[in-house]
Amino acid sequence: MGNEFLKDGMDKYEAIQVPEELEKTLRNTLRRNSKARSIIKVNKGVAGIAAALIAFVILVNLSSNVAYGLNQVPIVNKLVKLVTLDKGIKNIVSKGKIQQVNVKAEDNGAKVVVNSVAGDNLKLWIDYDLRGDNLIIGEVKFKDSSTDIELPWFSYMPKDGESLIEVSMDRLVKKFNIELQVYKHDALFDMTSASFHELDEKAQQELKEKFEKNKVATLTVPIMLDEKIFKNDLNTLVLDDKEVKTKIGIKRIEKLELSEARSRVFSSLISEEYDMIKVVNPKLIDESGKEYSYPISYENLAVDNRLVMDLVGGINSINGLTFKCDGIEYVNKKDKYLTIDLKNEKVEDNSLGVKLIEIQGNKITLNSSQKNIQFSLQAENENGENLEFKGMHMSHGSGNQELDFMQLKGSKIILKVEKIEGCVTEGFKMKLVE
Repeated sequence: MGNEFLKDGMDKYEAIQVPEELEKTLRNTLRRNSKARSIIKVNKGVAGIAAALIAFVILVNLSSNVAYGLNQVPIVNKLVKLVTLDKGIKNIVSKGKIQQVNVKAEDNGAKVVVNSVAGDNLKLWIDYDLRGDNLIIGEVKFKDSSTDIELPWFSYMPKDGESLIEVSMDRLVKKFNIELQVYKHDALFDMTSASFHELDEKAQQELKEKFEKNKVATLTVPIMLDEKIFKNDLNTLVLDDKEVKTKIGIKRIEKLELSEARSRVFSSLISEEYDMIKVVNPKLIDESGKEYSYPISYENLAVDNRLVMDLVGGINSINGLTFKCDGIEYVNKKDKYLTIDLKNEKVEDNSLGVKLIEIQGNKITLNSSQKNIQFSLQAENENGENLEFKGMHMSHGSGNQELDFMQLKGSKIILKVEKIEGCVTEGFKMKLVE
């Protein structure tokens, strides 16, 4: 993703014999598309690798054939996947918001090199290499360099074969440390969560202990962002009187945070009777009619009737900016939690018509045939202890749901209702900026 990464990828790409049809497609795409030619012409003054980045982004987004062809090439496919699936990173790369870092840390045979950082005030993508014999990263933390206090940043761990960490932030910090927990890999660590939960308690504990014994090192990499990324170009708009009346209460849009990587919409629901679960298919629409919706694989859920929607970035003008959605999923506050009385083997009175069918060991079977109900994978007992799920299965024909717990503790189980089919308002449209 950074200069070294792309240079290495391009070197390996150039060493491969490109199929004649793919080369023809690349040439024809550039020749036919005036947008590609004009952007490349504008960026002629940019240094070689940066210009290549911009041209690369243009190419893979102009033609599905080009994207597919490049996606078959080792190394280069990592960047192809990013710029074609997430328009935020495409915007960042095309604007040149990439900083070559090349900072290393090593200990006990483990070495990590952070090659580059790309991003802005709302999102970072960190490109790294982990070197050593059969090693994996188990956990990533971020700490403010000046205070050593852990930052409340959420990171998406890289998938198998990838080496990019995606980071969502509450604020951008110029100097921070990346703390990586490195472990010796074992084939047992590849088991799925479901397989892990099928183990008995003793076997699970033994696996956890083995994981800790396989810990190799904690590597700390210091990062200092330059002005390409740290520059405060976040556009923050505090909105007044931007609300709409719905059948469950007043939906209010309070603030926008706009950057190249992301557009964040801060909203709330004012209601004494209902709780907002999520907004369905939210979008920002600019004055030209271009829509900015969820990035790939994102979805935001409300907490305490407040919701921050994480949408695609790159909005160039706020003039005429409009918010649109297909409705709000909701639940009545009195239906938000269901209590299962294990001692008396019943579901306490509820207006959803949920009944207890049976309890067998750590499995509870409920019937909710009156309404299609989804429960959160979070539960606790009357003492506030979290109860871990082993699995959840729903039979749509009978309306039965089987909840399989690791271990039932206590005399009462409290379930959180995550969705009730049909409990959604009509969609609406709201002009945010005139």
